[in-house]
Amino acid sequence: MQDDYKKTIRNTSVLNDGMGSMATVRTVKPEQQTTRGAADLGGSTAGVGQPTARPTGTIRPQTDVQADQKTTSNNFILKGKAYDNLKCLSSNSGEAQVFLVSREGKEYALKLFYPKVKEDREMARKLVNIDVEMVVKHFDFGYTYVDGEQRDYELMEFMQGGTLEDMKTTQDINRFRRIALQAAGALAYIHNESIIHKDVKPGNFFFRDKEHSELALGDFGISSVLADDGQPHRTTQARTPLYAAPEMYNNVIDGEVEITPRADYYSLGITLMTLWLGENPFGSNERTMTRAKNEGQIPRIDELPERVKMIVMGLTTVNPETRWTFNEVEKWFAGESPKVDISSPFLRYKKFVFDPERNLVASNTEQLASLMMQNARLGRHYLYSHKLSQWLDECGNGKLSTEINNIVNNRYPANQDAGLLSAVYTLDKTYPYTDLHGNKCTDIHAVALSLISYADEYAVSLCRTDSPLFLYLETHTQCDVHRLREYFAKA
Repeated sequence: MQDDYKKTIRNTSVLNDGMGSMATVRTVKPEQQTTRGAADLGGSTAGVGQPTARPTGTIRPQTDVQADQKTTSNNFILKGKAYDNLKCLSSNSGEAQVFLVSREGKEYALKLFYPKVKEDREMARKLVNIDVEMVVKHFDFGYTYVDGEQRDYELMEFMQGGTLEDMKTTQDINRFRRIALQAAGALAYIHNESIIHKDVKPGNFFFRDKEHSELALGDFGISSVLADDGQPHRTTQARTPLYAAPEMYNNVIDGEVEITPRADYYSLGITLMTLWLGENPFGSNERTMTRAKNEGQIPRIDELPERVKMIVMGLTTVNPETRWTFNEVEKWFAGESPKVDISSPFLRYKKFVFDPERNLVASNTEQLASLMMQNARLGRHYLYSHKLSQWLDECGNGKLSTEINNIVNNRYPANQDAGLLSAVYTLDKTYPYTDLHGNKCTDIHAVALSLISYADEYAVSLCRTDSPLFLYLETHTQCDVHRLREYFAKA
């Protein structure tokens, strides 16, 4: 898998993107400045111990340390080897100082944790075993003594080109495409190594060279090692609010949430949008920001060119299951247009008063689908009078409204029974298909088993173009239902 990512990303070098050194320091408001240091691994620092302005800081678990600790050592002894202390790159982090050090003419970045902060040894062991160009190289870890105190450390390569935050694309689409592919490749690689980063943002992508041609992911300070069981990862809410995925705020229990590696891809989407615009699209109010993310309402999204808008929307899909990953980014890079899901499982719907006399009220699409099936006559009325699509528009779900209108106007304008069932399957993707013997099929595998079990009966049933099976397949699969209908009609 490592070779696949390398091959794909190296092929991007044929782009005539004219990459040059365009490092700049972006000016931000005082309340937006980060609590972390400037370019922990990179060379574009504003000076010794001076922070580079960033849109926001990483919210980390509380640690009882003093960030103003001074280090007077001229060199550091790491496992018996002396490294010259050239300068401090960052000293205002809540967990560590970062120094530019050298040994035998080669420069390194030394992350020196504060005395009361312990590094994640499991993570450190994983990182030193990663040797791929898209991830900042970690050479060593352990502990040393500085000014009489024991302190953990990590020794990494020094990234000379600064961070993604320190540059502007000048809205060059070729440069943007290359950066997007390299960044997505880095995420795919660490996820394959069972690491979830949890703090993907412009300041944590580093350029290995001053020409800004080699991008690498770094700063794994709040990253986690994933279990091998494939289950969602339970973790603290440590995050950078502006870039955090919506699932970082949902179903919080005792300060912990369950996320998957796809949370990193959401953060990449906001990172790329920030890169194109030159600033993060969100304001500083985290509550307002969370609501907008849950509803899939990214500010200023329409300011982006069509191809940039597509990748940002794909990566910031609210539903993690349909969110883009490296595979979709690679297709996008090649000029394809992977499907973008703009729905939101967290969208808050207005009440739909289905039958006031019987006090039947739906609070979401799933409840409405159930009421429509239980009360078919009224369900058909709301569907074909366009009251259903109007309600969806008012609730902000334009995508679902468009699908419902397509059912009414184009697919089943005359066959209202078929239109009703198709609308129910569209409103509630979990609504089961009832097979020819009344069995409830909750997924495509159960449907396939039913087809095999009752093949002769289906051979007759599927001669009807409005067979419920066709309606289910239309809304739950990518298969060519029109072709299937023609096949069975001829049979």
